[in-house]
Amino acid sequence: DVATERKTNLSQISVPVMVRYFPIPALCFNGGASVNFNVASKTKVGGLTLDNGELDELQTLQIGALVGATHYIYKGFFVDGRYNYYFGSVMKRDNNDPAYRLSAIQVGLGSKF
Repeated sequence: DVATERKTNLSQISVPVMVRYFPIPALCFNGGASVNFNVASKTKVGGLTLDNGELDELQTLQIGALVGATHYIYKGFFVDGRYNYYFGSVMKRDNNDPAYRLSAIQVGLGSKF
């Protein structure tokens, strides 16, 4: 029995729609939905790279839910953290296979001006 490692990288455009709640001016909690468009993928099987430019096997659109928080540090600088959960499979086939489901943790540092 030979085991082969397979790794797929996706390129997505994510459009979040969030509601924000500020319990204090320096802290807000975020929650909402996310619409994600799969635009490209690249798969590595063993040492071979396959360019999946046609996207025939990928769902074009994915819907997700997100929750997170933002802390405003000083004069517009902030730290942001978010958890995204995507419903359904990223692949058109194998919709019940958990290996094709996505979730993500995002951490960011930014400036509001």
